[in-house]
Amino acid sequence: MVAVTDSCGRGQQQSVSFDGTPLPVYYSTADQPCLESNYTISVDQMRGVTYQWYKDDVLIAGATNHDLTLNNVQASDAGTYKVEITLDGCTVFLSSKAIMPKSCDLPVTLVDFVVKEEAGNISLHWSTSEEVNSEYFEIQKSASAKDWRAIGKVNASRNSSSMQRYSFNDPEINNPSKLYYRLKMVDADQTYTYSSMEVVTLENYSESLMLYPNRASNYITLSSNNQPIKEIKILNLIGRTVLTIKNPSSYQVDISDLPTGLHILYIDYLNGSSDHKKFMIRKE
Repeated sequence: MVAVTDSCGRGQQQSVSFDGTPLPVYYSTADQPCLESNYTISVDQMRGVTYQWYKDDVLIAGATNHDLTLNNVQASDAGTYKVEITLDGCTVFLSSKAIMPKSCDLPVTLVDFVVKEEAGNISLHWSTSEEVNSEYFEIQKSASAKDWRAIGKVNASRNSSSMQRYSFNDPEINNPSKLYYRLKMVDADQTYTYSSMEVVTLENYSESLMLYPNRASNYITLSSNNQPIKEIKILNLIGRTVLTIKNPSSYQVDISDLPTGLHILYIDYLNGSSDHKKFMIRKE
């Protein structure tokens, strides 16, 4: 039997004949694979039979098992797949399977997601109106809205059709003036999706990263409230990294080889937080 399996486990059959030998039937899932999931197409393993898989009539090198697994499915995996089966010198193709990966939303209905500063603490609140096989919420944080890290996890209600409310307090507030948060909503089968991004501005923020001089030619000096620095990067205005220093031994950075113009300094701290600042390089 030909089988296509995914997290849903649903399918349909259609018959196939093969030189008098009762080979079934094509078994295909009702739904297309989800992006970034694993997706397996398989046929019953039979003695004396060899297999070769094709995508869009092009042989897939090494795909000679009775099953074919697409790992971490991407949009580029879209196409028509079929398997060539050979028995006693007789070869046939089983019916083809058209695959069109799709974006799959988790069965979690998020009603709201709010992040706010309260008496020097940052609290996150969210609620859901429905959950089906939901596993947990991973709280993620970023200082740049680009580089995200997990700071905590809250267990979900698994299955619920009533309003569920959740909250989480950020245990670490250091810098910068704006912090970004999002929820990674994970299902029981480990598929996931993200909430919208929320930003909070710290009212009592004191600038933790300072750089001088702001218009420099040969060197810049950093001050970061004595927070250990993991990496320093300097980018030009088109986003190209022009200088990288890992585990710097000094807070003075040599920029004498960099061209004139506006640049952006990015700092990654050992505690996982980050910060950035713009500065101008001028050559006299």
